[in-house]
Amino acid sequence: MLLSLVMWLTACMPRD
Repeated sequence: MLLSLVMWLTACMPRD
């Protein structure tokens, strides 16, 4: 699923 990929990416990226 694409959503899973997006969630994984957002989790990897540091969000301040």
